[in-house]
Amino acid sequence: MQIRLLGDVRLTAPDGSEVRIPSRRSQALLAFLVLSSGRSLLRTVVAEVLWPDSAAEQARASLRQELAVLRKALRLAGL
Repeated sequence: MQIRLLGDVRLTAPDGSEVRIPSRRSQALLAFLVLSSGRSLLRTVVAEVLWPDSAAEQARASLRQELAVLRKALRLAGL
């Protein structure tokens, strides 16, 4: 698997096919998780980083939504 973070966020599956990450927020979430690889992250921290202008509860709800979107994209790609 290859992940490109400079410019447009792109994820390439091991078979060379491009994995479509449908939203900018999901792309940002993927980039944040990749850059934080190896570290434990609290959901509240991730939500605050990606949705700094939202109330905590709304930010956590948005995070849950984007995690679902990201998981679905990865699952559809067989990852």
